[in-house]
Amino acid sequence: IDLTALLANLDPCLSISAKTIMVKTKSSPSPSASIADFIDPIQYKLRIGPAADAGPDQTVCNQGSTNVFQLHGQASRGIFPIQSTTWSVINGEVTIDSPSSLDTVARLTSTTATLRLTAVQSNGCVVSDDVLLTVAAIPVAEIAGPSTVNPVCPKAQFQLNGPAGMSSYAWSITGNGSLAGATNQQTVTVVAGTNCASPLTVSLVVGNAWCTD
Repeated sequence: IDLTALLANLDPCLSISAKTIMVKTKSSPSPSASIADFIDPIQYKLRIGPAADAGPDQTVCNQGSTNVFQLHGQASRGIFPIQSTTWSVINGEVTIDSPSSLDTVARLTSTTATLRLTAVQSNGCVVSDDVLLTVAAIPVAEIAGPSTVNPVCPKAQFQLNGPAGMSSYAWSITGNGSLAGATNQQTVTVVAGTNCASPLTVSLVVGNAWCTD
């Protein structure tokens, strides 16, 4: 069955998609024959009719006053060819380098923005799709614990704490000391070395779902 031609005869602007194909077989050519075999569902991406795809939602770490996003849109035709594609701003403060190009760059000065990709067929059918762009804040790697101006006695042990709620922690140390136990948790135990008047430096890198500091 030519589904594209069939649907176009019903509505030339109709667009449908399928993600799974299921195949059944009959035990004989008879109209009353039972279904004897069943093939496992096949995952298959199929789009019939005109469609616009603005791509998946994107999140980037804060780059400063302006944040750059790479846009990769797609436009597929039905019976008629695609005549034009256009990116537009639904909300947010955004500049789009080439609004009529599927692959272009968006420059955000706001923390979020929604863009819309609109495709127009030569017969006038219009389809669109939106994409959400989000700027993620960079986490702050603050360390809480004994004051760094106070001297640490040889072989002394003490704990340092990183900020709560981070998705990752990475502690490291240089100088006259070592770390005891896990170094990928919010809290770490520091063991001073045996030397007097020898400094040690503890460092921490934290990350949230998108960024590290």
